[in-house]
Amino acid sequence: MDPVQASACRKCGYDANLADATRCQVCFAPLNVGTERPRNRIIWFMALLGGLGVIVIGGWFLLTSLLPGPQSQQLVRLNVSADSWAGYFLLRQGQEPDSIFGKLLNQQGIVLSYQDEPDQSSRARKLREGTYQMAMTSADQVLLQPFGGHVVSMVDVSDGGDAVVLRKDLRSIDDIKPGMKVAYARATPSETLLKTLALRFAAVDLKRLEPVTVEVADQAWALLQEGKVDVAVVWQPFTGLARKAGYTVALTSADAKNVILDVLLASDKADPLVVRKFVAAYCQALDYYLAQPDKLRAAIGADSRIDGEALADLSNGIQFVSCTKADRTWFSDGFFARRQAVIGEIVGARAARNLVDSNALLAYTREDERRRRAVAALDPTLVAPATTVRPSAQFVALRPQEALKRPVVGALRVDPINFATNSSSLTQQGVRTLERLKTTLGDFPDLRVLVIGHTSRTGDSTTNQKLSQARSAAVVNFFVSRGYAPGRFVALGYGADQPLKGSNPASPINQRTEFKLFR
Repeated sequence: MDPVQASACRKCGYDANLADATRCQVCFAPLNVGTERPRNRIIWFMALLGGLGVIVIGGWFLLTSLLPGPQSQQLVRLNVSADSWAGYFLLRQGQEPDSIFGKLLNQQGIVLSYQDEPDQSSRARKLREGTYQMAMTSADQVLLQPFGGHVVSMVDVSDGGDAVVLRKDLRSIDDIKPGMKVAYARATPSETLLKTLALRFAAVDLKRLEPVTVEVADQAWALLQEGKVDVAVVWQPFTGLARKAGYTVALTSADAKNVILDVLLASDKADPLVVRKFVAAYCQALDYYLAQPDKLRAAIGADSRIDGEALADLSNGIQFVSCTKADRTWFSDGFFARRQAVIGEIVGARAARNLVDSNALLAYTREDERRRRAVAALDPTLVAPATTVRPSAQFVALRPQEALKRPVVGALRVDPINFATNSSSLTQQGVRTLERLKTTLGDFPDLRVLVIGHTSRTGDSTTNQKLSQARSAAVVNFFVSRGYAPGRFVALGYGADQPLKGSNPASPINQRTEFKLFR
């Protein structure tokens, strides 16, 4: 059989080469140069791509098997601490994986470990050592205890949750006398509220009272019920229980505004990235509850194990501070720094360093602002910021007879206010005294002020009465000229009719001006 012939040689034209020949039998040139070599190159290139693909796919599978994916994320354990105050409920909720805060923490790769620590000094030491990475406490304790951390956000303001309660036969702070027993929880906001009384009110001298220190408010409340103390400083729900039982609630943190502030602290030894993630989750959870007050109240009730009227009292006594407000007002506008100075004066402490590190908060609020602007472009009604700020009291002017029928809180501690002789004109010293008093009045912005002028018993009684009235009116005019609401003040002049007990009525000591706070 004749062999099958191959195609002709392109070089010499010989067309009788065998089918399996690779070179021309005449000129020995390679056969099929224009068809076989390109085909070989394509096959080689495809084989190369296939090999590279196998390497890439194999490497990807190897890498994903070694690194954690979304379902196998390695969670960071964060140790946090606080006490049983209801304003700290989110920390306790964060331990529950199915809770709002727990889920948000999980998204940030954090698992929370909470420790109840009522001893402030122990809480401060463990935060300083790094045993706790985060903690919540009150601003006064941050000034008094070496926490070794920074304030990274605000938590809440006690707005009636803390109170000074008197035994039933006492009607005002003025009825607190030397030698009386006062029960309070040491190194807590109760002590701060008691120090506020001692600094601002004339009748309270801590050196002349008998202190009875306890660990928690329910112990102070029990002592008052048993008749073992005359005064108890408590927090909710005992404030509401005392009022319902007929005890005199002389002053609450709703009267002494912005004195008891709670803050979120991060240890100096905590990982800044983890702190930022925690703050982001906290702010999201807080915004969720602030937008839904019913759910906020239910969460507080579940944490405190109370309901009904007691829960209403407790919820109304806490003003939570949104992260946006903390950023804009408490930190950026310097409000926290100003309150820190006032609280330092009350508790006798001074901050030796800057207590605020708002980087973690800013990371959240700046992103939140961008989100709000984007949503506002679509529907402005969806981005009203959550807030729990309550409006200040609106003062309608009262006649003196009406003012005298109102419940009195107590007489303020005031330095002598000097006037020119036989005149209602304030001296420079008198002006400086009133300027200092502005801080005290700022601590009680919703309480009215009764300004009472007195003279010594010298000269004509009618003239003395008119002079005392004119001097009290001059004091009121001073504050009105500084922007205070006129309706907040009532001016009275008693002349020489009410000399100080044990004094000579003619003594210059009776030429005085009193300030009494009333509701």
